[in-house]
Amino acid sequence: MFQWVRVPPVELAQLPPRKHPRQGTCVLAFVVDELGNVRDLHVANSTDKRINQDIIETVKLWKFKPATKDGHAVAVRISTEVDFRLY
Repeated sequence: MFQWVRVPPVELAQLPPRKHPRQGTCVLAFVVDELGNVRDLHVANSTDKRINQDIIETVKLWKFKPATKDGHAVAVRISTEVDFRLY
């Protein structure tokens, strides 16, 4: 149904350097529209709310091959887990 389209890694430049590494998981729910773009994105669950906005901005850059139904591209709602490690 879906195929990932690779995009280069995006640095979270807004974050200050860390004295101690931080890691966690963020569960996101969003719509992949007929063009493969992410829209209506929101955080469903997160282990570190301080990083949510940076993850949202990064995921907005993701591109997908759109789902199809009867040969036509359609929008679908999906959710995904994003694991992060900040050093």
